Parts: sequence; C-alpha cells; structure tokens
Amino acid sequence: YGIPIVGLPKDLTFMSPAAIHAIHRKYLSPRRIVIAVVGDIDPSKTMELIRRYFGKIPDAGAPAARIPAEPEQKAERKAQVWFDASPSMIIGYHKPAPPAREDYVFDVLETILSKGRTSRLYDRLVISRQIAQSISAANGVPAARYPNLFTIFARPRHPHTNEELQTAILGEIEAIKTAPVTEEELARAKNQLKMDFIKSLDSNSELASILSYTELLLGDYRYFSDYLPQIQKVTAGDIQAAAIRYLTAENRTVAVLNRKTAPEEGGGAHEK
Repeated sequence: YGIPIVGLPKDLTFMSPAAIHAIHRKYLSPRRIVIAVVGDIDPSKTMELIRRYFGKIPDAGAPAARIPAEPEQKAERKAQVWFDASPSMIIGYHKPAPPAREDYVFDVLETILSKGRTSRLYDRLVISRQIAQSISAANGVPAARYPNLFTIFARPRHPHTNEELQTAILGEIEAIKTAPVTEEELARAKNQLKMDFIKSLDSNSELASILSYTELLLGDYRYFSDYLPQIQKVTAGDIQAAAIRYLTAENRTVAVLNRKTAPEEGGGAHEK
C-alpha cells in the first residue's frame, strides 16, 4: 500500500524508455485486464468489438500477483505528531481482507459504531458525553487487495484531549466484547448496508466498476452478488467474536495529532 502504482519518483527519473516499455509489455497484458460491459447490449456484437480492439494485444505471460502475508503484530504501536492543526487521532486494527467472512462482520460493526446519529460512537461520544467533535469507523483501510485495517478516526471536542477520547473509544470497544449488540442495532445496520449497496448500483458505470473491481482484486465478480446474503448471515455473536479476536491492544496502532509544539523537536515533530 505504501508504494505508488506508477512507481517511486526516484526510480522513474532514471528509467530508460526501453525499461519502461519492457515493464509495459510484461504487466499490461491481456491476462491482467478485466473488461466489464453493462447495459442493453448485444452480447455477440459486444464480444466482437472487444476482440477487435483488445484481441491483438500480445500476451506477455505476466507473473501472477503475489499477496504477501501480513506479519503478526505482537504489541501496541503508537505514533504522535505535533502541528498547528486541530487535534485528531486514529486507531487501527489488523483484520482479514475480503472475501474473508470476517470482512462482512466488520462492515456491520462499522455501521453499528458510526453510521448515523443513532450509532454507538456518535450517540454516546458526540451527542451524550460531548467529548468528540466528530467520529467515524471504517472497514477495509486503505484498500482490499492486501490484508487491511479496521479504523476509528476521531477529533476531540475542546477542552477534551486525545487521551480522554481514546479512553472513551476503547471503552466502547470493550463494551462490544463483553455484551452482544442488540437485535435492533443489528437489524438497523443491515438495512443501512442494504440501502447503501442498492444506491451504489444507480448507474451502469458504477455497476461496471464494481464488477471489474471485484473480479480483478478479489478474483471473482460473484462477490458482488453474494454481498447482501453474506451480510444477512452476520449475527451478534459473530460481531462479538470478531471484536474479541481482532480488537485487542496487541493488534492495535494508535496515531495522534496534537495541537502543540514539542519543546525539544519543534513543530511537525514525530514520536513513535
């Protein structure tokens, strides 16, 4: 995830045209292309057009993509920075990427925690206790190709601090572990995910994008059609079990931005 798709500037600067063409021939080959066509089409004519424009591209036999295993994190990691900016923080937990079953579970948990004003984190920390200015959970950060993260991003409400907000967030995480979410929360989250899924299909271009994305990154476009049935299978017990297994201190990284100048380092200093 940390390497740009087109490569690092220092490498591109010294690459010869021949080297660039060699990479193009090796990796931009037909077996690495996914074409999705959506709409009121004639399948035979569409295939004829695809073969006409793409069939002549030589197949370089590009190597299969390797997905490295994520090293196990054995202790909590922390990072702090100081800038002249609003305080904020993010907590990230390692978790399996799709199409692992746990990924569906974390989609539901994300919704229960932070989608809408009645979600747990928003209702309790923004509205009731008023220690957070904003808060959101996100499953699948930064993307789906490799093992990814379940994250919680938040900004404290003045005069509360990042430390106070972190303690409150971790308390809500522990609550998920100790008691199952309610059936009302579960049903509301599933309805929200269903609505979001249907909205994502409101244009042919969106549908084509989803089909090609799931085929290319997840290896099967049918992941798209199986998404809602898998979401419906998620239980309160599944959520509790996933929280107990993955939302642990040892599996956690916390990054904090403080509005403050570190005396010994100056603005923009980093600490790990």
